[in-house]
Amino acid sequence: MPDRTPLSVSKISLVTALLSACCLTLGTSQSAAALQVAQGTAAGKHLTQEAPVAALNLTDKQSWPPVERIISWIVEKGGEVNVVVKDKAEAGRCTWAPRAFAVGDVLAKVPLSIAFRAAVTDLLVQEEAAVHLLLDMANSSSPLQLYYQTVPKRSEIWTMHSFPESYLPLVQNPPTERAIAATQDLLQETWQQHKQTLQAKVGPETSLEDLRYAMAILVTRLIETGDDGLLMVPLIDMGNHRNDCNNTHPVEPCRPGSSERCMVWRAGKPLAAGDEVCIFYKFMLQDRSLLQYGFLQSGAGSMSVQHRLSGLDRHDFKPEEPWEEPPVGEHGPLLFEGTPSAIVVELYRLQLLQSKLVKRDTKMTAAIKPHPRDESGYYLQAMLTWRGQRQEAIAAEIQRLQRQLQRLQAAEERVQQLQSLGLGLPQSAYDSFTAALQKQGAQLNVTVKSTTDTGSCNAAATARGTCSSSTHPAALLAGFPPSAVFATRDVKEGDALAVMPLKHTIGVATGPKSMADIAVRFMLEMHQQSEQAAAGRATADASSGSSSSTAAFWRSLYAALPPLGTVGGLYGIPPDYLRLIQDPAVETGIKAYQAELVIAWEKHRPAIQAIDSSLTLHELRHAAGLLNARLVSYAYGSFMVPLMGLASHQVNNNCPHADYLDYCPGSAAAQQAAAGQEPQQEAGAEEDDLCIVWAAGADVAAGQEVCSSYGYLLPDVALLQYGVLLQDNTTATAAAVAGKAERLELNGMDRHDFDPKQPFAPPKSGHEAPEAFSGTPQQALAEVARLAVRHTNLTSTEGHHAAAAVNPSPYDRGGMLLAQMRVWRQRRIAALEAEIDRTYAESCLHPESELLEGGVSTANGIGNGRPSAAPNAKGPSIWMVQLVDAPAASYDGSSPGLKATRPAAGKKFDAESADVASYLTHLATKSQAVLARAGIPPGSLHRQFGLAFPGFAAADLTPDQAAALQADPAVLSVTSPGRRLLQSGSATAELALGSTSLFDLKMEVLWDQVGGVGKAGEDQVIGILGASQERTSRRQIARDKKLVACNYFNEGQGGNNVTGPSDFNSCREYGSFRTLAAGVAAGNYLLPLEGLPGKFSGVAPRARVAAYKYGWLAFGYTEIDAVAGLEQALRDGVDILLSVGDNNPAVDPAAGNALMPYSVASLHAAAAGVFISAYMTSYAPEILVGGNVPWATFAESTAVSRIGRVDAALGNGIVVAGRGVFPAAVASAPLVYAGDLATEDVSAEVAKLCLGGLDSRVEGKIVVKLYTTQHVFVLHQLTPALCSTPLTSCWPRGLETGCSSIV
Repeated sequence: MPDRTPLSVSKISLVTALLSACCLTLGTSQSAAALQVAQGTAAGKHLTQEAPVAALNLTDKQSWPPVERIISWIVEKGGEVNVVVKDKAEAGRCTWAPRAFAVGDVLAKVPLSIAFRAAVTDLLVQEEAAVHLLLDMANSSSPLQLYYQTVPKRSEIWTMHSFPESYLPLVQNPPTERAIAATQDLLQETWQQHKQTLQAKVGPETSLEDLRYAMAILVTRLIETGDDGLLMVPLIDMGNHRNDCNNTHPVEPCRPGSSERCMVWRAGKPLAAGDEVCIFYKFMLQDRSLLQYGFLQSGAGSMSVQHRLSGLDRHDFKPEEPWEEPPVGEHGPLLFEGTPSAIVVELYRLQLLQSKLVKRDTKMTAAIKPHPRDESGYYLQAMLTWRGQRQEAIAAEIQRLQRQLQRLQAAEERVQQLQSLGLGLPQSAYDSFTAALQKQGAQLNVTVKSTTDTGSCNAAATARGTCSSSTHPAALLAGFPPSAVFATRDVKEGDALAVMPLKHTIGVATGPKSMADIAVRFMLEMHQQSEQAAAGRATADASSGSSSSTAAFWRSLYAALPPLGTVGGLYGIPPDYLRLIQDPAVETGIKAYQAELVIAWEKHRPAIQAIDSSLTLHELRHAAGLLNARLVSYAYGSFMVPLMGLASHQVNNNCPHADYLDYCPGSAAAQQAAAGQEPQQEAGAEEDDLCIVWAAGADVAAGQEVCSSYGYLLPDVALLQYGVLLQDNTTATAAAVAGKAERLELNGMDRHDFDPKQPFAPPKSGHEAPEAFSGTPQQALAEVARLAVRHTNLTSTEGHHAAAAVNPSPYDRGGMLLAQMRVWRQRRIAALEAEIDRTYAESCLHPESELLEGGVSTANGIGNGRPSAAPNAKGPSIWMVQLVDAPAASYDGSSPGLKATRPAAGKKFDAESADVASYLTHLATKSQAVLARAGIPPGSLHRQFGLAFPGFAAADLTPDQAAALQADPAVLSVTSPGRRLLQSGSATAELALGSTSLFDLKMEVLWDQVGGVGKAGEDQVIGILGASQERTSRRQIARDKKLVACNYFNEGQGGNNVTGPSDFNSCREYGSFRTLAAGVAAGNYLLPLEGLPGKFSGVAPRARVAAYKYGWLAFGYTEIDAVAGLEQALRDGVDILLSVGDNNPAVDPAAGNALMPYSVASLHAAAAGVFISAYMTSYAPEILVGGNVPWATFAESTAVSRIGRVDAALGNGIVVAGRGVFPAAVASAPLVYAGDLATEDVSAEVAKLCLGGLDSRVEGKIVVKLYTTQHVFVLHQLTPALCSTPLTSCWPRGLETGCSSIV
């Protein structure tokens, strides 16, 4: 028995745009009848409340009401009608243009007041709307009775609701059959619910068939209008649906300034008098239109569907969503394409499906008889016609894919064969090309040869960096050998290597759109020439006239280009590979070029399919890659130059040869120019006299390879745009020969002069390497900071995970491109590190280094820098609104219909359960209701919470709106916007790790209680809330599989507007305070700590760590980010939450001392069984007693073992006792207070905290600074080796070389 589990109505009947059946109904010549319900007529009496329901079954003898009455009624109600209604053979009444219409002209306006509204507050599902429609049709006083007279009779409407069960075998697709059956089951349930009401109000003979009829009217006539819901609109629903219809029907004010709304039918293209006026609901394939709406589509053009695969036969058919339409382009759904192996699988699927369809036709379709509902047999005949179309479409698709497979396999075999021989294209291909080029007037002192390959350029060799030789910018992948150009005689510097007519190049307008259009033409020409060559026409053409000789030239060129599958560049980068780039501007640029290619493919699809429907988008990418890799630009324009594109581009960017435009030798223009005359050329014939001159930039000996230069290529441009992996990634230009040292080349996207609006533009024109950054010390430090942020993003856990998660694309033969991009990424990181060191060193050695004032700095752990400057970002104004309800973590099931979500004792909270999802939906609904009652737009809801905090965040409220929310009985509290302070700390000043002395004696006892240190923390996840792990520590954690999650939250800070050297848009922290907390909690057993003697351990060495950063150095944190972090931790299933350094009161005095949202969330997380702890600095002990959060366990970091007493002996004899970590005694040095070292740009208030940087007055001295606001002073000794920069003169780390600290 078939599975008839009811499907969601929204997925069956409301998910699709709904269709008018008036014009698109039966294949008969009968006029469609309508319901005669005029008051006082016999038919009208049958449809009154008292009349018997049998009157709904109208006969064919009844006629349509006068069209004039309907049109007059619409006009009387304030509408406008500019179309006429006529009968159309086999389609009923349809709409026509009585005159010409321009684009945008109004065809009709119909007030919504005379439309039937199928979706209102008390009609949430379509079946309920059918009940309402049936009652309204039977009500003689309904204002819509005149409209109901125009609907067709029930025998003319077929939908999935009236689909005969005996016809289901003709569908032959189980998911679709189940969907149809489920739709009818749902209608049956609705009938049972409303049977008594309908029979009482309509008549005792009312049956399920009457409800089915009303449902069919709805399905075939409803129009989706967005905010105005689903409507049945008079007149407009008489329009004939066509997939290629351009007319629109938006809802607008009926008149300017009017509050009354109309559906306005507008012309989408020019219409001539007598043209049929159509309507478009959505693109539908043949199975959708027949099974859902009861008609077969016909017609020609790119949008016709009778010869296309039905949706249920396509490769992207979704069994769980059988009515979902496939992605549709400008000319319908995209056709299948794939690699040869994927095509083989798809062919097998289609052939198996075809055999099953034929087998069923043979056995049983003839035995299916018309259903009683289908008395005339129309719908059965339509089903049989569709089955025939379906099989024809499958057969055509099989043939198309077989042609595609044959062509792609031939290309694949060709490449594999040549690779196995270590050869490029056959030499004969290049010889034919140069001969054809000379026949077209080219003067050549060079020739093209097929190079051999060492066989080392595979993915593994590329990863090792052992690929060798030069390579040209054709993005050659999988080791396919390139061609090379060699001199045929000695050529002196300045002489021509080749002179080639410009008319035998391919002109390309720059820009993604223009390039894409040219690529389509280029692909089609290559394909046609290839087909002709295969047909044996090449020889005949070459021996005949000049035009044929030109054709032979182009054929020879195409035959000399790299074959399919060996070209990449920006058009061939798979979408998943973009994650390796990690630069939004470059990624967006690549996506733009690739998107334009898809748009061009869609735009030209009819022309492409007219030539060969088996051509693929992959082949278009290949053509675009060939063009892009060979473009040469001049002031006159950009061109693909055939010969130069076959030469290699030197990977060290030192090709000396140049090219330029000049008049062709011997041309009339050249002779006039030589005589000092202005060349006289006919308009449009300028190119005929122009040639490209490829000139030697140095002496070239006969037999020597000749390179071509595409300008100085930086590593990212070379790989991403042209597909060239620069092997050594170093500069080796004439400048280097002149004495400049080679250096790792910074990528263009990482340079200071990178323009995000032009991500592929070179930093400078010409062939010289772009200049490295140079500037004042302040500018140099700012540049260091910028580079450090980029380095951090690349080396973060997220960056590494994203890169590691990329798998080879099926179109990336052997994973070669992926291997190249991974090698390039590692070189990019190394280049950034080298540039950071170079720029920082130059800033220290700059002659003006003594004039340093303030400035920004780099990130912790990069170079020698330390963060000091505040980012420049501003977040939105976020209010936190707490509802009176409990969150899911502690909800006990007290609300009817909602099960408890609080975990039972000993169980973990399951944030992904269905019960939690239902309860979160309940809270979200309440939140929207609260906003509505306060008169606040729904868009003000910034984030919905519910796992631990029962409420939501609202953006940019006015005080009155906040007061309105607070007054709502469903709201417990409203917390005003504001940033909270973060505590900061130093790992060296507050080392709380265990050691082999005092601390481990206590821990050994504790570890023994859980089975030893090997089980301490086993299967436990500790969530660190506040900020993430410091970079070097995180790498260690990752190696030990310690760090299982790393998240950051910055909505309250304005999202990724949080920028600056001390605030990273990632889960990394700038310092080490929270890294220390993670080490204290879960550090591995007995590990050495750099700079300190002994070994150290965490409390739970076997535990895992999950990090949730919501704090930012210069901004503190906001409640929305803190709560979001805690809820994510709860969703991730952490066992312990350790909050680090949140210097913030637990209650809000402005809200009647209500708990702050974060405190509320931690309370309910504790109720769900999560252990809540807080890790506080010893510099702020008052927080431990002022927290007002008894459900949390507080821990103060304290000095143990390695942090001992340190006395500072002052010059006046006073000895100051403090704490510190020193490998040796500190030599005597002058003392200076940071607050006395203010500058013009750094105030004393800032200087005393050492936030703005100090100048050279601190060199060789011990600096006293105020540590935050707790009146604790830190002493630093500086050495000349540290350059006295603001990076090191104030940062209290204490363990760097040459620095010591005393507290």
